[in-house]
Amino acid sequence: MIYYATLIALFALGFYNVFSDNQKYVSRIFFFSLCWLVLHDGLRWFIATDWDVYYRFFRYCLLVKGDAVYFEPGYVLLNKIVRTVTDQYTVFLLLHAVIVYSLIGSTIYKYAAYPLLSLALLYAMMLGYLGMNRQYIALAISFYSIRFIFNRQPYPFIACMVLSMLFHNGALLFSIAYFLNRPFKRIVYIVSISLFLAIAVSGLIRKLPLELFYLLGSDLGDKADKYAYEGSKAIPLVAQLMGIAKRMIWVLIILIYFDAFKKVKYFSLFFNLYFVSLCIYLLFNNTLLQVIVNRGALPFNIFEILIVPMTLYVFKDNATRKIYYLAFFAYGLMTMTKGINGFIESSGVDIFNPYRCVLFE
Repeated sequence: MIYYATLIALFALGFYNVFSDNQKYVSRIFFFSLCWLVLHDGLRWFIATDWDVYYRFFRYCLLVKGDAVYFEPGYVLLNKIVRTVTDQYTVFLLLHAVIVYSLIGSTIYKYAAYPLLSLALLYAMMLGYLGMNRQYIALAISFYSIRFIFNRQPYPFIACMVLSMLFHNGALLFSIAYFLNRPFKRIVYIVSISLFLAIAVSGLIRKLPLELFYLLGSDLGDKADKYAYEGSKAIPLVAQLMGIAKRMIWVLIILIYFDAFKKVKYFSLFFNLYFVSLCIYLLFNNTLLQVIVNRGALPFNIFEILIVPMTLYVFKDNATRKIYYLAFFAYGLMTMTKGINGFIESSGVDIFNPYRCVLFE
């Protein structure tokens, strides 16, 4: 229940952000909304993904040494620092949430067309990933780094990439973002979609040997084997088509009104990054690598929260904009529900419901 109440409240605040003439309270509302999300994530107890593995690691991280440490050094260090001070995992979760929402929140507020709407979309999109502690921090650092792309500051950007990789190796892929802050013609996107669809249909990706991952290190190879096993479970055709449609809808809207969007500030980088996530999904959907790639595409897919609100710029009529806003809410509701119910479908275990707070345990 808390998830749906939070989503409705955030979209209601987003409605105020989009349609109200009085915007002087947006910054305060945004700050208190972030505080709520910090408490929402930081005070959870025995819920969300990967709870057991991260909880156990925090408890025993001071005893684990050498080859027994199977997480990236940045995440290990953060655990050890907190564990040295306290044995309360909630303190770690709160600190983790503060780091994540400070980095993501400051970036949303700086670059989003409507910060409160983007925050609502963030909640809808990311709730299903709650508990992926390492990837959350790496994602937040990568997301924060876009300011250095706009400012053409390669060294701070590289520093962010190195720092994010200290929490999750998959962050390396986001390095290509530095070269994507440029406009492309509409035909480039259309040809790219056609090409990636053709490769996907050909089945070429399914023939790639998993041994290729071992060339990048034994740890990555082992993870590839693990995720390939998870990815070997067949995905229903309807679910595949829904996944493609979910990502294609915003791309198609933008390509239809492409000339209008080209004039929007920050559009080129945000759309290019989101387009990368679509191409990755088209290539690897329904292959053994789908789990690896879905996680690897997350730093690109998150730019959906900045791209979607931009579509409101195309429509000048207020009634039409309100209809579109209702569509945004329906989309967010569907995305969040699919995210938190996905584990029930795959494993039969509900890891999100009911929400449990440490204060009442």
